[in-house]
Amino acid sequence: MQIDPAKTGWGMAYWGIGHEIVAFDLRTARIAWDKTLDAQSYNLRPVPAGVLAPASIPGSTIAFSRRDGRQLYTIEADVPAGVAGGVLFAGGSEVYSAFDPSTGARLWRSPGAGDSLLGQRPPTLHDGLVLQQFSDDGAILHGDLYAFDARTGHVRWVTSSYGILGYRRGVAYVDSTWAPEQLDNYIPMTISAIDLENGKVLDSYTYAPDPARNAGIYHETPVLAHVAAGYVYIRVGGTWYRYDAETKPGNAHPMRFTHASVLAAFENGVILLRLHDRLALARSTVGLMLAHPLPGTLRSPVVRLADGSRYAIVGNALVAFGHDGTPRMVGDVACRDVQTLVPWSGYIAVICNGHHGRSSRELLFHDVREQHVPLHIAAVRAPRYRVALVRYAIPPSQSFIKQWWVGPLAPLPNGGVAFTLSAGAMNMEDAIGTVTRDGAFHLRLLGNQTPKPRAGEIVADAHGTVWFNDIYRSTITALAANGSEKTHTLSNYNTQLPTIGIRLAIGPNGAAWYARSHPNNAIVRADGSRTFHVPANYGNVLVLRDGSDGTLWFLTPSRLARVTPGGHFSSVPLPYRSRTRNFEEQLLASGTHGEMWLARGTAIYRMSAHGLLAAYHLPNATVRVTALASGCNGTLYVAESVPQIALVSPSGTLREYPLDGTPIDGLVKTADCALWFISGSNYPRQYVGRLSLVRR
Repeated sequence: MQIDPAKTGWGMAYWGIGHEIVAFDLRTARIAWDKTLDAQSYNLRPVPAGVLAPASIPGSTIAFSRRDGRQLYTIEADVPAGVAGGVLFAGGSEVYSAFDPSTGARLWRSPGAGDSLLGQRPPTLHDGLVLQQFSDDGAILHGDLYAFDARTGHVRWVTSSYGILGYRRGVAYVDSTWAPEQLDNYIPMTISAIDLENGKVLDSYTYAPDPARNAGIYHETPVLAHVAAGYVYIRVGGTWYRYDAETKPGNAHPMRFTHASVLAAFENGVILLRLHDRLALARSTVGLMLAHPLPGTLRSPVVRLADGSRYAIVGNALVAFGHDGTPRMVGDVACRDVQTLVPWSGYIAVICNGHHGRSSRELLFHDVREQHVPLHIAAVRAPRYRVALVRYAIPPSQSFIKQWWVGPLAPLPNGGVAFTLSAGAMNMEDAIGTVTRDGAFHLRLLGNQTPKPRAGEIVADAHGTVWFNDIYRSTITALAANGSEKTHTLSNYNTQLPTIGIRLAIGPNGAAWYARSHPNNAIVRADGSRTFHVPANYGNVLVLRDGSDGTLWFLTPSRLARVTPGGHFSSVPLPYRSRTRNFEEQLLASGTHGEMWLARGTAIYRMSAHGLLAAYHLPNATVRVTALASGCNGTLYVAESVPQIALVSPSGTLREYPLDGTPIDGLVKTADCALWFISGSNYPRQYVGRLSLVRR
């Protein structure tokens, strides 16, 4: 029986097969208990109190006592990543969490994490960050390194990575090799230096030594690398090389090692070097490698524990190497022929080969290593309020997938909302939907011409007439409450030109208006009675919204502007980071007292006709704003790209609240001050409904 070292810890070893768990007490070499699970025991993770195992309920994990196997607690997590700093970290379903490993109490929860843990690698604590490798599913599977704030769980940054190779002050070195390119070219490894403060790539270099020697064979042996104290050590085709770090490889004084292998590298520059059959402690200097062999023959592999310490048998001694490479004798190894070392948390097993027909035997050493300062995280208190949702299921699409891609919302005078729906399939009709405040639906299909109509923006005027534009045609259509339909064709309008689509809004007196960017920039009342030409230096209108001050507000690539009922234009510059030509990246909502809210990515801005008033940022770097709506009391409701909503109070406090279900795609306020949402794009079911903040 071979037990994975990752399934050992705190004096115990756990073995799983099928639905069975067997717990071994390493101190007595006896079976402590065994247990049959409802789920497969494929992923076991030790914690101080016992062992974590999959639960039969998807998305849950059970902790069993190390003493007797009784159930201790259940956590909401798919995959335990491991314990670091005395804290249990676990991931799954794009959520990463920290737990108290003794009680299972959640310390924090971070949405917007990666798809799945990359190779179930344990987390690393460094400079106040929890560094965790994930495998994210884009066009291909690729590795990403997420940096979580250790105390709050907020994602500080994400960078492409397949593993951390080393550190220097404030910087991590990662393997950022792009695998598809590596398959077609001689690219053994790309190493990037990452600023730990913000995740920015400081530099990135590809190392491809001796192409004539290695290009044809470098896939035959794994490419390995370490970075320490200003040097890169990389193994290609079985040969080790040294480069100056953070320097173009051609100018980095490359050096090829002969008869030497780098087994480990420490942050202070000490290297464990294998020279023939000897183990040496070495340091790099300019043009040289100074090595000091240890007495005795190296008789085992050098193995590494999760905390970074290393072990090897040199001569007759089991030697431990601390975080600075300092050797320390653990015990004497009497057997002549060492097969391997198996590191267990707190213990090192030496497997000795048997002779003359005898079976292998095991020597178990208990080793008390350096104690790390535990990570203290205060448990998150449940907020006094929660977001309550009243959801109405949208009738399914007629397409073969039976689902819709939901579009924007528009408030109706009767307290309901209108919205656009796209079937997302060829030859299937899109629709305009309405729902009353008591959940009564009406869907109106848009026809099946070629190309099929596709609703872009949608508004509803004071009479209940729903207006929308067809993004494939230069038309605006009015659907009256009595069922009549009228389409207005905009002459000389080329909808195929980029970034010049039609924008809709409800202006003063409840009338529908639109903005056009061809043949000239203008804001026009839908009935054609008024036309205001946008100043030429403003640029195209990207977003058009009604303001609480009786004016129409709009965004251009560099300005927030407004036009009064009399046709007077004024504008203020946008915050620098919000300048864009892509209207889909910009969100604009009317606030109170003539103010406007603008959002892009993680940034939220409160602005007026005089300029920027305040700026806010979502705390998670991987979560973006998807919709905005201001409540009647001045609170801003911010939908996020995860099942979560943020509220910005009139005093400027930002708080986040988790949601049950899928992320929100759209928000709007109706005249009776109700907040409506729409959700479910790219999910099996779509919903529209109301949300409110209620006491727990």
